[in-house]
Amino acid sequence: MALKRSMATMPPGQLLELGVSHHRAGRLDEAEAPYRVLLTRYPGDVNACHLIGVIAFGRDDKAGALDWFRRARVNKPDHTEAAIFSGLSQMDLNRLDDACCSFCEAVALRPGEARIYNDLGALHLRRGDAETAMIAFALATALKPDSGL
Repeated sequence: MALKRSMATMPPGQLLELGVSHHRAGRLDEAEAPYRVLLTRYPGDVNACHLIGVIAFGRDDKAGALDWFRRARVNKPDHTEAAIFSGLSQMDLNRLDDACCSFCEAVALRPGEARIYNDLGALHLRRGDAETAMIAFALATALKPDSGL
């Protein structure tokens, strides 16, 4: 209870730091609390929306995660990580066309990011398009040859 009271007066940056430190340690419930406090003060906070989405994703709540990533992108359309996680969530929900759009948006935002091409390759394999998957995997490898992708 004392921590909740102290979070009510914490500056936004400190709330974010607290949430991230819990998140990195795998304490998802503890991480979510400061993000939610931040959202009570700043309802459209992009970082809090995205990070709650990451928590929902980690809890295997892909539909809930997708909603949080959408909220982050409403407030910051060029949020690449939210686009990537949207695509991953959509893949898990078997919304493959939507996932392809999300990954393509992520590529447009960050064309040099190898893992996006890797995700696109995985998506195309799920669709049964091995040829396009291999092209995506080759791009990922070309961008980051030592990554083991």
